[in-house]
Amino acid sequence: MDEIMTITGRLIIRDSPDPNFTSLDMLRRVKSVGAGLDSSRRRRGVDSNYVIEIDNNTALETAELVSLNDVGGPMILSGESLCYVDTVDWEERFSDIQVDIKVTSPDCAEKTCHEECSGKGCLGPGSDSCVLCANKEFEGRCLPTCLGASYDDGTKLCKPCHENCHTCTAGGNQNCLVS
Repeated sequence: MDEIMTITGRLIIRDSPDPNFTSLDMLRRVKSVGAGLDSSRRRRGVDSNYVIEIDNNTALETAELVSLNDVGGPMILSGESLCYVDTVDWEERFSDIQVDIKVTSPDCAEKTCHEECSGKGCLGPGSDSCVLCANKEFEGRCLPTCLGASYDDGTKLCKPCHENCHTCTAGGNQNCLVS
């Protein structure tokens, strides 16, 4: 399930009493939900108009939809243990859709984003749950600098060195510092 990148219909996760269901980590690579659905198709046979409905899941703490960049309609993120969703500026991220956030747990006030997250918020506690990295990003994790066998590509992304390099200044075998 962690390879899913597009959900063409609605994403509904609600009313789960399972105490072990604490994260949506398996959906962290999803980029699009409900794109192309018109409002009449969203409403048919369902009790709400939400394209994404994550609601009333007793133990769910994190909605780690960090790759999400395309939503075909309104969404609700709510739950008695769901934290971090209120750190994200959803209006800036999805200016053309309605986003309802309901954080009810008093414990959420004590939970903060990882220190490597930018001020754009996060959807969980780890450096892999940031909406945007403050410094560098390598393979989905925010880092203070590029580490090991990776190099700074001039943006906030760290790219892997050539397979023959232990460290490098850029891609390609000719840019190895230590091979």
